[in-house]
Amino acid sequence: MRSVEAIVAHCKVGAALLVCSLFGQAATEAPIDGMALYQAHCAACHDGKVPRAPHMITFSTIGSEAVLTAMNEGVMRSQASALSATEREVLAGFLAGEAMAPPKPIMACTEPMAPLARDDESAMQGWGGDARNHRHAPASSAGLTRDNVEQLALQWVFAYPSALRARSQPLVHDGVIFVGSQSGDIYALDLETGCAHWTYSAGAEVRSSLSLGHMSGRANPVLYMGDFSATVHAVDASDGSLIWRTAVGDHPDATITGSPKLHDGTLYVPMSSSEWATAADPGYACCTFQGGVVAVDAVSGELRWRNHVIDEPAVETSDENPFGAPRQGPAGAPVWNSPTIDAQRGVLYVGTGEGYTSPAADTSDAVLAFSLETGERQWATQLLGGDAWNMACFIGEAANCPEEDGPDLDIGASTILWSDGDRDYLLVGQKSGDVYALDPDKNGAVLWRNKVGRGGFLGGVHWGMSADDTSLFVPIADTTVTGRFTGAVSPGIHALDPTSGERQWYTPSTADCEGKAPIPVCDQGMSAAITSTDGLVFAGSLDGNLNVYDSVTGEVIWSFDTFGEFESVSGDM
Repeated sequence: MRSVEAIVAHCKVGAALLVCSLFGQAATEAPIDGMALYQAHCAACHDGKVPRAPHMITFSTIGSEAVLTAMNEGVMRSQASALSATEREVLAGFLAGEAMAPPKPIMACTEPMAPLARDDESAMQGWGGDARNHRHAPASSAGLTRDNVEQLALQWVFAYPSALRARSQPLVHDGVIFVGSQSGDIYALDLETGCAHWTYSAGAEVRSSLSLGHMSGRANPVLYMGDFSATVHAVDASDGSLIWRTAVGDHPDATITGSPKLHDGTLYVPMSSSEWATAADPGYACCTFQGGVVAVDAVSGELRWRNHVIDEPAVETSDENPFGAPRQGPAGAPVWNSPTIDAQRGVLYVGTGEGYTSPAADTSDAVLAFSLETGERQWATQLLGGDAWNMACFIGEAANCPEEDGPDLDIGASTILWSDGDRDYLLVGQKSGDVYALDPDKNGAVLWRNKVGRGGFLGGVHWGMSADDTSLFVPIADTTVTGRFTGAVSPGIHALDPTSGERQWYTPSTADCEGKAPIPVCDQGMSAAITSTDGLVFAGSLDGNLNVYDSVTGEVIWSFDTFGEFESVSGDM
């Protein structure tokens, strides 16, 4: 039995990106030496120098197939393009400590799936649970309360075959869990037993949550998802059969990290990229990707509109990097959060990341509003100017590192559209540790700001906040994995008044890392998105613990340590 420790660890390292420095080296002569390949092409990132990259020690726990998938179809596909197929197999086997072998089969359900209801009142739809991204489930649908939450106990474990990490948030509908994976497989798992009713292969990693909806003329619900190759899929939720597939990327490094949002017959898709990693190659002409949003017809899969967050197109400049590669730009400002829908105003909201080139665009680290109907930008509010960064700032002779060299403080968490009954507030969390409220009626004017964390590569606020009727719950990472960010830290959960930003309570988190050496970035920080229900807040931390907090007092009332070895229903441990 293999340990799933690393898989558990990377469930919580939401921004852990597998990147290698695979440039400037001729192919190794036969016989191929796995260690030599690693030292020449991967060590610069995976020996612990890059916070976003998993440490080498994690690969032995997840198998060679998962490593090979990352190089062939996943986040390392661009960096691994310099290696031959044989070299990739040798490298994957070396990293995993085993010869290439097919993954073990998962446990298939012996009973057919019951017909799925068209509507399920208990389901939280997509990434944010609702169109406004509250990430809050009323107790009537959640089934968990302050009185019964301590009765939670482990029922079963599903170990993802051929996976280094699990980033796709599960969607539950009518007794079935729908979830994506690093291998590109979509699983329909029985809620009671964990057996698989069906699988669908997207062909590339699915990082995002799935969205569930309905099509005219189809009896069964439909699942929508985006993958790492920037392709959107629609499949029948009852059997996993493909309905349509549409490639929406307009750049070789385009990818989909944030969850597409389904609204009124249209799928709104946030566009991100891996060009920030490709830029580490000193021979690469950096950079040309520009973040944006794509609208796709939910019935036909046809493109309705596309808009970028940067106004001017990327062009080659008169300058070259120290290795003679031309510089290009402006580029960057990726959108890697799920859009927030404001049906009343007819717009959607997204946050953007850092610029890849210097100078950073004035729409980087910003919140933007786009028309739902046409895609026309309505307004933009930049919350941090002059933030330009890419992987070249860590490795690759810094040839393509922008002169700003960071600080890389994206708005990665989805915005939350919250109302007190009298006015609306657009709540924003940033990797800097700042939390904001913007006025959607005044072109995103800042209503209040509260810096609740120091900030860092994994946040500050990293993947997502949650809100109920009276509080905004803010997870803060403030990790210690790099010394680049200094100052006092405040990892844990902060509850803020959404109308003023004033703190209601704060519960610090402490690291539970003794005996957890296989977790390279074991830390007390909270990087993962959190979820709330009436009276409760659920939050996972980088030390492998899942905690439940009293939403009124912040008291920890239940905890479960996910670090360890578990028997898996999938047969792949």
